[in-house]
Amino acid sequence: MIVEKQIDMLTKERFEFSVIDNVIIFNSYELFSRENKNKRSYNSIKHYNRFFRRDSNITLQEVPLTEELKTEVLQEYIKTLKVMTWEEYKR
Repeated sequence: MIVEKQIDMLTKERFEFSVIDNVIIFNSYELFSRENKNKRSYNSIKHYNRFFRRDSNITLQEVPLTEELKTEVLQEYIKTLKVMTWEEYKR
C-alpha cells in the first residue's frame, strides 16, 4: 500500500506499507523534490527503507510518520475489505 502526500508544488512524500496478518507495517519513506513546476521528474532527497537500512540517508526516528497518516493508512486498508456471504465468496 502506497500513500503519497503533495507538500507543495515542488515537494512530495511517499510512504509504503505492507499488510501481514492484518497488521499494517511501515516499509519505506521518500521525500522528493523538483527544481521548478515545469520539470516533470522528481529527485529523491531523503529516503528510509527498513529492508535496506544501510542505503537510507535518514533514520526511522526522522521519518514524519504522524498519527494522522497512520489513521489515513488504516482507512485506506478498511476500504479494501469486503463483507459477503459464503456463496458470494465461492463465485
